[in-house]
Amino acid sequence: MKLLLHACCGPCSLEPVRALQEAGHDITIYYANSNIAPGEEYEHRRDTLRAWAAEHDIPVIEGTYEPAAWEDAVHKAVVAKDRPARCRACYQQRFAQSAAFAAEHGYEALGTTLSVSPYQYTEAIREELTAAAVAAEVTPLFEDYRPFYD
Repeated sequence: MKLLLHACCGPCSLEPVRALQEAGHDITIYYANSNIAPGEEYEHRRDTLRAWAAEHDIPVIEGTYEPAAWEDAVHKAVVAKDRPARCRACYQQRFAQSAAFAAEHGYEALGTTLSVSPYQYTEAIREELTAAAVAAEVTPLFEDYRPFYD
């Protein structure tokens, strides 16, 4: 499938990209991470991802960096100091942007590398990725990459 793969950084992309390429997918990485601050860290992650992807001939598209929009999206959860709710709101915001881009540019499916981390809420990632993809009329392609974390 022509797959738009949301990615948070280069290191978290290594094994998901390998597995998806082995499965025969045509991958473009989408870097949509308004949650990363300060801006220097956002740029560092983006640049590291781009350098790694260039070595493997994988295109990288950068979404809009809007930390204020991210703050608005997760404000209630942050005020309540509810990490699971904050993470879910963050997933919603990033996957909505990614899914809209996928639909507008003819991608068949949307995936994410976020599930590689054992520190994330994997089931919430699955749910929010699926909801965003279905709303945008693209196929959700969720994989649990936690076994590859190490």
